[in-house]
Amino acid sequence: MRRLCWLAAASALTYGCTADQHDPMGSGQTDEIGAQTSDQHAVEVSGPAAPTGACSMTAAPGTVLQRVQLPPDAFDGSMSTNTAGEVAFSFRRFAGVDANGTPIFATGITRFDAALAHVYDYPHGSVVALDAAGNAYVAGGFPAPTDFGDGITVTPQGNIDVFIAKLSPTGELLNVHTLEDCGDGVTDIAVSADGRVAVSGSAMGTVVLDANGDELFRNSAVGKLVFDASGNLVIGGSFAGSLDLGGGVALSTTGAADTDGFVVSLDADGNVVFSRQYTDAALPVMVGGYINVTEPTAQVVTDVAADANGNIGVIGSFLEQMDIGGATARASGPPEVPTQLGSFVAKLDAAGNPVFAFQSENINEGRRMGGIAMSSGGNILVSTNTPGNAQPPFSYPQLSVYDSATGNLGLNIGNGTGIAGFGLGVGLDACGNILSADFHNEPSIFDAHTFISRIAP
Repeated sequence: MRRLCWLAAASALTYGCTADQHDPMGSGQTDEIGAQTSDQHAVEVSGPAAPTGACSMTAAPGTVLQRVQLPPDAFDGSMSTNTAGEVAFSFRRFAGVDANGTPIFATGITRFDAALAHVYDYPHGSVVALDAAGNAYVAGGFPAPTDFGDGITVTPQGNIDVFIAKLSPTGELLNVHTLEDCGDGVTDIAVSADGRVAVSGSAMGTVVLDANGDELFRNSAVGKLVFDASGNLVIGGSFAGSLDLGGGVALSTTGAADTDGFVVSLDADGNVVFSRQYTDAALPVMVGGYINVTEPTAQVVTDVAADANGNIGVIGSFLEQMDIGGATARASGPPEVPTQLGSFVAKLDAAGNPVFAFQSENINEGRRMGGIAMSSGGNILVSTNTPGNAQPPFSYPQLSVYDSATGNLGLNIGNGTGIAGFGLGVGLDACGNILSADFHNEPSIFDAHTFISRIAP
């Protein structure tokens, strides 16, 4: 059953968003705005190609084996990888200014093969997921008739609709579907081993389609997505007030102004397998010796991942304090910062039971938790950033690997390198090498780029 939205200029119901629901062009938000020239997405590659055949594991852990540099106007995106080590990266790029001088941003996808060689660009969509065969599933909002490839032009229903395009490993458009739903704030897309596709967005919730593009079910939860080893869909995000997950399962916070994080697992029919809520510690809580927290603050799940054994990895951030497995986590930072933000890492088993949870390094202003991945052995890889100085650079990209059994920190790359930036995503190739995306200043403090790197584990 598709959700209907009011169209502002009419008195009848129609699919899509109202004019005031979606971000207008020039709002500073990311919107799909049409064709982009592919030569602006050319990349520079350094380092040898990825090994073929037997994997070479002679490099010291943390060694950068290969690096791809995107052009400076391609930034602020997220990365998807598959077991073959192929990469798709969704990005924003500066597309000009409106009449008021407000920046306009466009979105698109750039695609790399297992050797990190550039394959193609696709000028639509804000999120992307790769399947095991190398097909890319791209989703986003579109407010006007759009040619999605091969002359296939689709007209949106309402002011902004949602599209899902499937591209072959070489970039040919295989099919495109529209959800005839409110396409504002598309947050993530995931594809299962059997071809089901899930798309989540702030205005539509989460919709799951079968391999033919027919809707299977939808849920009101919104957030980051992953299909686990059993084919269940895991959603991680945040909510305020109440969240009805269906089947008589509902979560609630202390009030409409209080935000909590959540993780929910849904089976192939949309039934709740488990749900977990990340919330406040017992208040009041003293933070840093000078902030007395007496009212609930925000806890947010920012990404989820799954391993081959059905375990779920969770990362998130919190304002000042939170409950982590019955313990109180407190953010820390310099006294001159009026609000303190921290981050956490958790691991759940296939039934949603906690394996471990702990407070990780504080993140700069709590704004970026770039991504999470899990190795075949269950180790948790986190792409994020750590605080910089009171003056620029404000943050540094960081890549951390936590032990599967204990959560102890193992490999830690990037902290204190002096290169300003932030993490954008993390994955693994078939040899166990780490694929990492980050945005940082290089080759000089005045020149920033997005980089995708292959790193020895």
